[in-house]
Amino acid sequence: MKVKCSSGGKFTDCLYKPKNEFKIKYKRTKDDELLDYFFASIATAEHQNKTPNDIFDKIKKKIENTYNIDELAKDGPLDKEIQNTKLNDNQKDQLQKIRINQETMVLKYNNIKDGINKETEISNLRDFGY
Repeated sequence: MKVKCSSGGKFTDCLYKPKNEFKIKYKRTKDDELLDYFFASIATAEHQNKTPNDIFDKIKKKIENTYNIDELAKDGPLDKEIQNTKLNDNQKDQLQKIRINQETMVLKYNNIKDGINKETEISNLRDFGY
């Protein structure tokens, strides 16, 4: 392509070469887009398509493996998690009963443990079931 160039104040004809623009070496095909969509859907399906039973079982195991009274208490983290789940009312009630039973068991254990730590006479330990 010939254009006028300025050299030393005079316009002369010079050869102009346009700069190479960024060229895509690899063009995406519809197959590649389909594969990307396929792998993306597999990756998100695990998190989005959990059935209510999976969520119920997950929270149930979490409750049963928790021995911290603060987490099990009413309006604690587990109680709020149960209330915010997308489960039916029957399943939420079952989880609340499990949480309350676990909380009761932890309280009894803590009372027994504290009583044993306070008592020094073996005869008094019979009151705690030992």
